[in-house]
Amino acid sequence: MAVRHNLESHRRDGEEDKDRIEGKIARGGDEFFNVLHYKNKAGFVDGTIEKPDDASSDFQAWIQCNTVVLAWLTDALAKELQGNATHAETAREVWKDLEKRFTQGIAPRVYELKRAIVLLQQEKASVTSYYGKLKSVWGELQGLNPTPICKCGCTCGAAKKMQIMREEEKVFDFLTGLDEAYTTVQSQILSIYPLPNIGRAYAIVAQEEK
Repeated sequence: MAVRHNLESHRRDGEEDKDRIEGKIARGGDEFFNVLHYKNKAGFVDGTIEKPDDASSDFQAWIQCNTVVLAWLTDALAKELQGNATHAETAREVWKDLEKRFTQGIAPRVYELKRAIVLLQQEKASVTSYYGKLKSVWGELQGLNPTPICKCGCTCGAAKKMQIMREEEKVFDFLTGLDEAYTTVQSQILSIYPLPNIGRAYAIVAQEEK
């Protein structure tokens, strides 16, 4: 039976597959799918191995195999992209999300994330909850559009400056969405030179909340 064959294949080759495909997920597209197909896993992500009826003798085998593939895919993704995968029930859901990202390019998703940051407001939520939501969006954005790393050995400090600029953007994002009750602490943080990093800014506001 195809389902049971796949299950045994995953159990034998899981770690080998992870090493082989982890480097290809970031490149995405056909290369990613081809490796899955070669290892007899594509059916669980492209939907060709459909979920059997609850009463089917293959139901439990399908559930177990899907769980293995889903866990493996989630683990192989970059940490910044794991958020949606952890809430998925099937490997197919994860694949569809990846397929959408890779086939459309990253620009639409980067736009969505940047827009989400602009629209995100505290709205009387706790500072911790509000900050957590921002961190989630920042994390995915960093995964799609990472800060360039200089490998030429130059000493101009451009890479460090870029990192500082992105850190400052996070501080501005965080302060902009705070409720009006934090106007005073917002001004206090903005008056600090150099501007504190986002971790320090969050700590100051969290202390004010207490």
